[in-house]
Amino acid sequence: MKEHYISLINRLYSKCDCDALVISAPSDTLYLTGYTSDDITIVIADDKRYIYTDKRYTTELTSLLGDIYEIIDGNNDDIFKLLCGKSRIGIDEDISYVAFCSLIGSFDGYSYDNLDSRRALIPIHKVIADMRAVKSDCEVEAIIRSQAITDKAFSYILPYIKRGVTEIEIAARLDYFINSSGARTAFDTIVAFGENTACPHAHPTFRELSDGEFITMDFGAKLNGYCSDMTRTVALGNIDAQMRRVYDSVLKANIIGIDALREGITGRDADKAARDYLTAVGLGEYFTHSLGHSVGIDIHEEPVLSPRYSAPLPAGTVITVEPGVYIAGKFGVRIEDMLKITEDGAYNLTKSSKSLIIIDGN
Repeated sequence: MKEHYISLINRLYSKCDCDALVISAPSDTLYLTGYTSDDITIVIADDKRYIYTDKRYTTELTSLLGDIYEIIDGNNDDIFKLLCGKSRIGIDEDISYVAFCSLIGSFDGYSYDNLDSRRALIPIHKVIADMRAVKSDCEVEAIIRSQAITDKAFSYILPYIKRGVTEIEIAARLDYFINSSGARTAFDTIVAFGENTACPHAHPTFRELSDGEFITMDFGAKLNGYCSDMTRTVALGNIDAQMRRVYDSVLKANIIGIDALREGITGRDADKAARDYLTAVGLGEYFTHSLGHSVGIDIHEEPVLSPRYSAPLPAGTVITVEPGVYIAGKFGVRIEDMLKITEDGAYNLTKSSKSLIIIDGN
């Protein structure tokens, strides 16, 4: 892995027209080190690599990364002393106002009057985001392991879905399974029953489940720093013809969206493929969010499948396809898979069935 992280740092530095880089966003430092912490800052300057932290982490970091980075017990003042005299410093933009002022203060001849004209601080978030968009083989493997737990959680929860159970109970059981599997939840688990399924990001309540209702569950695991994300909608007891029609339409839109994915397609066009189908069957007005988002260290990354995203998608991106139909006051349906984009299509990392599951509830 040493060569992997050195390669990432060298690629990042070569893409930034800067004398030094300061990277402190936890997701970005994890990407460049494999180490999870909110208390480290990476500094790249004069062809040297540094990690600034404190004594709580120096021993462990030296053991893990000492042959890649120089591990320094230091604070922002030490970092900014190192940067004095640099004319262009790249920052990942995740810094406090106090740190910003200290950073600016490291420039010779600084004054607030010429801050804008000096253009000394160079945002590099977009450069890092573009690099993170293309997952390495080891990153994809980490996501696959995370998704395997999520798939198992779905199978685990089905026997607990019975009339009278509450949304909060189902959410708690999903969280328990994920955490007891050695991972943690990638985001706040969404569980909704009946009319609550018409809210795309509903919060679990003490509402009890009744016959003839949909149950929507949106959940994921985070293992070794990488997330998974999946949504399934199931039903308790008999459902009416409208509910079945909507489910079948959302499933078809999910398949259409997946079939559209390939290297070079824009996020806008992938979204349009699924959205046009739902519009054609009279459900377009009820599809109220974008088709999907990339997944990795963060649960929402770039690129995205959205009418506003016109850039081509690169091979190696891991992205969700999650069309939904939400009829206020009645019900909603969402089906979400996670895919790896390839040169000529997409590989589905989600293994759970998408066929409508009807639970008898006894």
